[in-house]
Amino acid sequence: MHYDSDLRRPRAIEEWLDLIRSGPLLRALVERNIKIRYKRSVLGLFWSIANPVPMLLMVSLVLGRLLSKYAPAYPLFACAGLLPWTFFSQTTTVVTSEVAGGIDLWRRTRIPKTALALATVMTNLFNLLMTLVPLIGILLIAGRPIGVALLSLVPTLILTSVFAFGAALLLSTVALAFPDIADLYAMLLPTLMFTSTVIYPDAIVPAPIRSLLPLNPLTTFIEAFRAPLYANAWPTAGAWLVMTIVSFVTAAAGWLLFNRSAHDVIAHA
Repeated sequence: MHYDSDLRRPRAIEEWLDLIRSGPLLRALVERNIKIRYKRSVLGLFWSIANPVPMLLMVSLVLGRLLSKYAPAYPLFACAGLLPWTFFSQTTTVVTSEVAGGIDLWRRTRIPKTALALATVMTNLFNLLMTLVPLIGILLIAGRPIGVALLSLVPTLILTSVFAFGAALLLSTVALAFPDIADLYAMLLPTLMFTSTVIYPDAIVPAPIRSLLPLNPLTTFIEAFRAPLYANAWPTAGAWLVMTIVSFVTAAAGWLLFNRSAHDVIAHA
């Protein structure tokens, strides 16, 4: 039998088909991640709720009185920004670290190379959903307006997950060649946070600088997440357009570059 390697599908398509066939593996990875995090924990799922609390308390004590004029009920404003930020930062950090140290696993085991990244996204999305439940309860107790705008969280969370997945794959592509990128990225995360509206409203930013905030794509995702929770408002049409373009372009670029680099690394190992 003659085998022509030129007839093979592109690596990105092969990886996609492998991932589709690996549903049970993905489910097992997500279950493993959740069990590892909560099985030996006395407080269990409460840690998903408590995770943003230290940062929330700190920014509320430091900035609450200063920013209350621009953001009434500032702790709720900050919490609605910290949740998507925590999801994004944890997802990208964990995936980059796993890939930087996971090449040996790919050599020993035949699994889709994006499976660990996707399982991390799904695990952190589960944690985020668990955190949303008590937050909505707190909003109701605090008398904040809650309505059908909450339905916008579904597509917002989907697009945010796609964006985080793509960003994680792009970082992982660099990590395959330069493992130190994981540590460098951890150092740069605070800059990424403070150049988006995670803990402050854009109204406090001088007009010339305010126009630069959308250059950090996280700003759009965070504001879209915050809108229904804090202001009972739907994200704007412009926000939907930006999130859709940014998330799918990032995911496509990450998918193509990561799959090419991962196969090359193993082939030359």
